[in-house]
Amino acid sequence: MAAFEYKALTADGRRTSGVISADTARAARRELRDRQLTPVSLTEARGEKALGFGGSGRLSDKERTLLTRQLAVLVASGMTVEQALTAAAGDSGTSPQRGLLLGVRSQVMEGATLAEAMRGAPRAFPPLFRAVVSSGESAGRLGLVLDQLAHHLERSYRLRTLVRSALIYPIILGIMATAMVTALMVWVVPKLVEQFAMLGASELPPLTRFVIGLSGFVRDWGLIVLLLAGVGVFLVLRVLKIPAWKRRWDALILRVPFFGDMNRKVASARFARIHATMSGAGATV
Repeated sequence: MAAFEYKALTADGRRTSGVISADTARAARRELRDRQLTPVSLTEARGEKALGFGGSGRLSDKERTLLTRQLAVLVASGMTVEQALTAAAGDSGTSPQRGLLLGVRSQVMEGATLAEAMRGAPRAFPPLFRAVVSSGESAGRLGLVLDQLAHHLERSYRLRTLVRSALIYPIILGIMATAMVTALMVWVVPKLVEQFAMLGASELPPLTRFVIGLSGFVRDWGLIVLLLAGVGVFLVLRVLKIPAWKRRWDALILRVPFFGDMNRKVASARFARIHATMSGAGATV
């Protein structure tokens, strides 16, 4: 059974679109007419080649959470994985996400498990996500596992949203303070230096001389330092993608007072939640 993307008109003349499963295009049009829809266009969704399925596919945290909840409800209602993916793709609000789901569906139809099909889109479905799905399939309790995974993702998403909301105000204050100090160093302090020179002030307090020197450094070297800092951050992020260096960095962070202990507690809590989810699905240790 193939998947077809359609655009149609409802009985009251409104446009609608979605995805429908049928053996042929003629059968798909017949099904649309049975739903009181007038087909305008109908194209076969050919999965990864036609719809861009592959490693470039990406889902945001919110999209992944909503998709997991959708699949959990659909599978628990008695739908097969293929039908659940088709329904989720039809309800998708964006073409990239629809193409991603139809690509996963095409691989499931070829005989792959859901976890194996998701492996083709690692940016959309992280390794931990696929491992939990695989454990649910192995235990024959995919609906339950997806429901528990959806609960886990929803809790994590709410926590991240709360933390981001709490950090917005301090970040805005920090940016404004940095901009004001930079403006003082670049434009205001040089004017004060001119005033000191006009007044003939030769001996200035150490703190004033330090501020004047810092102003000169910011005006002469500030842009270069900013560019070098940007390049340095970019190189560090690239290096940390190398597994060996990432392990060294993680080991260093764990030895830092306070932050290391906090990271251990966060990692332990996350491991406990995931272990509870997989154990509840019947997966062995």
